[in-house]
Amino acid sequence: MVSQNPNNDEEYTFIREASVLTAEMVAAIRAKTENTPEARALATFSGAVISNVLHVLAPKPVLNISPVRDLSMNYVVDKYLPEDGQKRVFVDLACGYSSRGAVLARLRPDVLVYEMDLPHVIAQKALRYSRRGITLPPNHKMVKADVKINTLSPDLFEGNLADVIMARGLFI
Repeated sequence: MVSQNPNNDEEYTFIREASVLTAEMVAAIRAKTENTPEARALATFSGAVISNVLHVLAPKPVLNISPVRDLSMNYVVDKYLPEDGQKRVFVDLACGYSSRGAVLARLRPDVLVYEMDLPHVIAQKALRYSRRGITLPPNHKMVKADVKINTLSPDLFEGNLADVIMARGLFI
């Protein structure tokens, strides 16, 4: 059991390392279910191994919530980012190794998409896209920031106010 003591470095390190493995596994699952160039670029071999091992070891079929999450995002985008000729701003907090921001930017050039996560996550994400030859559209921006330290001000988003802020990965 993990204690609630934020000063326990050993327990914090365990949680951080487990979250990295989970992020890698989820990126590999997304690469299979979404099958976009962006999703495939973010998946790693180690993530694929972890997801395959867990799939084999699962005692029964497991519900994959990725399609439901995609449907919910599509609903929010359709409802709150209408294609009406106005510039719209979408912010994805704690975007992790999800390709949803890059795909949205590619499909909707009228929407300015900001993906925000910890500096090391954004750096790794940019590196993975670069290694796989993925050119991100000009309406896609990656922001290195920590929500524990940085306030969500327009300064983070080049002075833009967000029409939609998603934080699906932050509160899991």
